[in-house]
Amino acid sequence: MAILHIVLFRIRADAPKPAIDRMIQELYGLKKLSGITRIEAGENFEHEYGQGYTHVLLVEFETREHLQAYDVHPDHVAVLNEHIIPLLEETNGLLAVDCAVPYPSRR
Repeated sequence: MAILHIVLFRIRADAPKPAIDRMIQELYGLKKLSGITRIEAGENFEHEYGQGYTHVLLVEFETREHLQAYDVHPDHVAVLNEHIIPLLEETNGLLAVDCAVPYPSRR
């Protein structure tokens, strides 16, 4: 069993591309945290069905405890506060869901 953490972002239209690129780079940098087996992040290219969400993050964890530790880890909190929140739309800028999946990624 694996735990998936899926986050959708609504990045402001006026957000500078270098800042968006840095956000994605910083998200990939979190792979070093304990219990993360996979991180994928990028731009949503299917805007017709995306309900305004422009970017996606998928993080796969070994256990729920690893997800809980990630949520409060100083590196995650720093990326959130310094590289994500400043780029978000003011209303509904972020949507996060977590689920357990029976077949973890084989990557």
